[in-house]
This record gives sequence, structure tokens and C-alpha cells, in this order.
Amino acid sequence: MIPQRTCEGEGGEVGDKSVMVGNHLTPVPSSSDYAVADFPSFEYSNRDVRRAGDTLRGTLTFEPECREETLRVFQIASSWRSSHAHPINSIMRSVSARIRIAGLEGITVARLKRMPSVRKKLRNHAGKLNQIQDLGGVRAILPSMNDANVLVSEIKEKLNHKFFDEDDYVADPKEGGYRSVHLIYKFQGKGEAERFDGRRIEIQVRSRLQHAWATAVEAAGLINGQDMKAGEGDERWLRLFDLMSAEFALVENAPVSRHVPERAQRNQEIKELNRALNAADVLDDLRYVSQSLDLVYTKTNNPTYYLLEYDHVSKQVRAVPKYGPSDALSDYRRRELENVETHNENRKTVLVEADNVESLKQAYPNYFTDVAYFTQTLRRILSGSPVEEYTVPPVHRAQVRREPIGDLQWTKGGYRRVTEEELVKRGWNKRKRKK
Repeated sequence: MIPQRTCEGEGGEVGDKSVMVGNHLTPVPSSSDYAVADFPSFEYSNRDVRRAGDTLRGTLTFEPECREETLRVFQIASSWRSSHAHPINSIMRSVSARIRIAGLEGITVARLKRMPSVRKKLRNHAGKLNQIQDLGGVRAILPSMNDANVLVSEIKEKLNHKFFDEDDYVADPKEGGYRSVHLIYKFQGKGEAERFDGRRIEIQVRSRLQHAWATAVEAAGLINGQDMKAGEGDERWLRLFDLMSAEFALVENAPVSRHVPERAQRNQEIKELNRALNAADVLDDLRYVSQSLDLVYTKTNNPTYYLLEYDHVSKQVRAVPKYGPSDALSDYRRRELENVETHNENRKTVLVEADNVESLKQAYPNYFTDVAYFTQTLRRILSGSPVEEYTVPPVHRAQVRREPIGDLQWTKGGYRRVTEEELVKRGWNKRKRKK
């Protein structure tokens, strides 16, 4: 059950979001309904965290003689990661407020780093677990490069947390083509929230062009079972994405990666790679293998957390709505531990926070394999047409009207479609609806 309290600090007001129930827009509570006390605290010492991180670098075993110690290491690491949940919730709302105050259009979501990614980062870098700067991440997606620049300036000037570091991958794209601005802050809370002080939170600010590129990379990696986001996998696909990133940078008047040739040669190479990989058709096909995310909302069914599970074998995405930070984090830890213990590398689980399902689908289309815009741009290059900046919100495909939803076992709540009469009885008609 969602607590009827409001966090202090910057952010949206309760009920400033709406979802479709039947043919009506219905206001729903936002993530600002959660109080500080609803988020888990860290239960161990910094020394415990460092030791747990050292163990996570190696091979975890669940043999009887080691199982108890392995579970303890996992528990410590998960507790440390979970203690970032309130800071990302607070900072996400602050970034949303900055977008609104600046008169921009954009969406924000937050996520906690997956444990497999945490372990991989520990193996590849010399730092300790408590020094990882993106255990908690907030992502902001703006229509254009200009809007993204405005938001970066707003955050730098007015975010009430301690600035720690910046990685500007727009001015200097990563090898492989990744482009975005990363701002790292140390959380500073007030009152009860002071116990989370010092947690490092990474804010990613992207244009929709940059997001479309990153979406396509991760979607292709998910389908092929390769970590293309980390530069691993089929070299031809990686090269295609690197070249496409340069095309996107060009239209945004941003620096092009040093690792790509001039435009004429670049476009010719894109065409050759597309012929070899049948890339445009493969990416088009990705749109049709995902499971629907048309959730049923009622007065008591307003999730702000979602466990997203991608199964590499079945090529399906499953979204499990969660109804509070403690429940969400507990289930996230349980599912990850289960994957580790059973050596299940075919299933990828991530916990995401979003105010509504539409924000979720726009910000995490990689998990719903919606890479239409990237594919559209690729086809424009193949036909010799210029690339255009993506300055309008994505167009949602029309939904086919369905009969009342049947099997909703995955919601674990047995929720049903709500009639207009029931909504009136419950007083929804008295709520102010945002125009």
C-alpha cells in the first residue's frame, strides 16, 4: 500500500501525473508520495562494504561450506546499493522540477545498477564498492541538444547537492560512439535524509538522438546475448553503431568521434555493413517480440517501481509492478540472487523507478525493443537522405482495442478493469485533472 505522505524537497506535487483508465485520464500518485522512512537504511559499516566488494570481484560459490558467507556478501552489497534508493528518488524529482521550471519538455527515470554490472565494474576498475559513482542513476531525456544543454546548466547552477565530477561524452564521445553528459553528485539530505549523505548519484542528460542510439545498442545486445553497451560483441555491429553515432553528432553540431572516417567514406561503410548484417531489417524485427506493457490502473494499483525482466531465450520482456521501495528492493535482491545461484545468464533483471508507465516505455525502450527511430534514421542514410534532429515527442503506436484483460497473474494482484461508474463512486470525478 502506498503511504499517504509527501517527501520534503524539490519535486512534483502528488497527483500531477495521469494515466488512461478506460477512456478517461485519471490522476495517480507520483513517487513523491514516499517518505524518507519508507526507504531502506544501510545496515552495515563502510569496512563491510569494501570487503564485500573485494569478494564480489571473484567467483561466488554456493557450495554448502561457503553458502552462508556468500549470502552475507550479497546481502551487504545489496544493502549498500539499496541505501541509494532515497537519494535517486529525491534527485530525480529535483531534475524533473528543473525541467519544468526551465519550460522544457522531457522525461526522467531512475534505476539502481544491476549486480552483474556492479561485479563487472569491480573487476575492470581498481576502486572499491563504496567508490562506484553510478550505483544510483537518474536519466533525463530532452527533445534536442539545445534543451539538453539548458538542463545541464540548470542542474549545475541550482541542484542542492554536492557536485563531485563530470564526464562530458558529447564534447568527447566514448570510443564506440556513446554520447551523453554525466554529472555526478554527492547526496546531501535534511533531517531524516541525512543518513544517506555522501551517496554518489549519476545524472545522465541525453538528447533523444543520443537516447535513440543508446537504445539501439542495448536492444541489439540483448537480442544477440552480447554486452554491446560495454563494447563487447560482434565487431561489425559495434562498428555500425560507431559510424551512426557520428551521423547523429553531425546533425546536432556536436564533435564527431575521432575513430571514424570522413562522411562520404563513413556513409559507404554504413551501407556495406547494413548489407552484411541486414541490420535495418533485424532492428525492425526487434519491435515485434516484446510483451505488452498496458497495465491496469485502479485507485490502489499505482506502481512507481517496475522490475523489468528480459529473457534472452524467449526474447520476451516482463514488467512486474511494485508498490513501494522496500518491497521493490527486496524482490530485486531476491531475483538477482536467484540468477546468480542458478547461474542463469539468460535472464536480465533491472529495477526502474518512473512516475507512470508511459515515462517508463519512453525512457527504457531498450527493454521493450522499440528502436524504431534509430532504424528510421539508418534507412534515411541508406537512401541518401539527410539525418534530422529528433525534436518532437515519440509517436506512440495506436493500441488495438482489446476485450477485458484475462491473465494478469504476473501482476500478482488479480486486478481487473475498472468501470466509469466505479470510478465515480470512488470519488475520482472530484479530483482535479491536469489539462
